[in-house]
Amino acid sequence: MRKMILGMLAVCSLTASAQVTIKPQLSAGLSKTYHLKGYNTTVNQNATDSFTYSADQSFKVESVDADSAVVSMGYAHIQTSQGNALPDLELLTQHSLVFSVNRDGTPRHLLNAKELIDAYKVKNSDEDNDEYLNYLFSDDYLVSNLSANSVLELFGKTIENGRTMQKVGDEEVEVSYRLSTDGHTVEAESEPNPQTVVKKHFVFGNDGWPVTYSLSTTINMGEEMGKITLGTDAVLTDAQ
Repeated sequence: MRKMILGMLAVCSLTASAQVTIKPQLSAGLSKTYHLKGYNTTVNQNATDSFTYSADQSFKVESVDADSAVVSMGYAHIQTSQGNALPDLELLTQHSLVFSVNRDGTPRHLLNAKELIDAYKVKNSDEDNDEYLNYLFSDDYLVSNLSANSVLELFGKTIENGRTMQKVGDEEVEVSYRLSTDGHTVEAESEPNPQTVVKKHFVFGNDGWPVTYSLSTTINMGEEMGKITLGTDAVLTDAQ
């Protein structure tokens, strides 16, 4: 298939209205690898409990046509602080998740659901029923996860400096955005409910793919149960 570049450079210069549209460069063979560091910390009156993990997350543009592209995603070098299993990530060390995206990078469809379900059943045959697996490997679940809390989540979105209402799941949430003058850095903060604060920070390269990304979610469960903070830091380590 003839190589095509889908979309213009992702991060445009800011307009007078302080607005930027994120459109990643998509060309067949393009690949990106991010080193992820994740954490989950609970602090209460009695103790502090913390769990961390690290992994390499890779994306590759497999093919491109006039209105879409096919992208694969996988993981490698997964490590955890307490020996905990991460079955969803570990599955994708052996089997890539293959999905299609629109011209602007927004996810469309999961393309290898049967392969992933069959592989998942081999290692987790007694734990999950078919209804759950069909949901776990569905378009709806894929889109919701790649469109939120992911290095890809701003693809296809037009971001305006200031406060705006944004749909998160079935709820409308007010999100505050801060844009750098060159349009390459996007900071976001929201409070989905009175107990929860979500902060995100993106720095984009000239091709529209993130160079760094960080997420932190803090949930205040009250004086007795304490606060949970979970998040991810991602750094681009390799690109072709």
